[in-house]
Amino acid sequence: MRWAIVTPPDDEPISLADAKTHLYLVDTSQDSKVLDCIQTAREHVESVCEHALMPQTWRCFFDCFPQSMDEYRHPTSHLMSRASPVIQLPGGHTISVDSVQYRDTTGTVQTLGPSLYAADLLSIPARLLPAYRTSWPATPAWPDSVTIDYQVGYDDPTKIPRPLRSAMMLIIGDLFENRESSVVGASYVETPAVERLLWPFKRVLP
Repeated sequence: MRWAIVTPPDDEPISLADAKTHLYLVDTSQDSKVLDCIQTAREHVESVCEHALMPQTWRCFFDCFPQSMDEYRHPTSHLMSRASPVIQLPGGHTISVDSVQYRDTTGTVQTLGPSLYAADLLSIPARLLPAYRTSWPATPAWPDSVTIDYQVGYDDPTKIPRPLRSAMMLIIGDLFENRESSVVGASYVETPAVERLLWPFKRVLP
């Protein structure tokens, strides 16, 4: 499984005014640098934690659908097992699922109707299951045979977990203090404090 950002957020979770207050800045001469630090801090937190902060569109890629819910016998065991059909979507708080597309056995791209799957958007990560206890459609053994577009993030910045906002503030301060390299996309080395704040949100399972 892999994911990519299809549509980035329109806004940042920390305003220019709040960042300048944190940095004890009054004049506007450094505004563009502060904005760069804000964006770099957000992108770092989102990448490290696979947790979107502001509303944006993500696309998740899978080589195939997971197995069905039918019972099967493991080839090396006499015990019956039940395969899980659950698809987990990274990204933190999921707002909605836009589309589920897949290649059928002929290689043709199909769109799975919303009535054919159930979305659990309250869980983090969000979960998708085939509706009516049926199986997912068959797909060929091709890379990225299944693609899912969905909306993730928080529509209100105040709903963002406080540790993530605090980590952003620390990163912004560090990047601004060392602003010769604080450009969008610049690499950042986590400090112990930032590491402790982000650790509970980091994805640790495949």
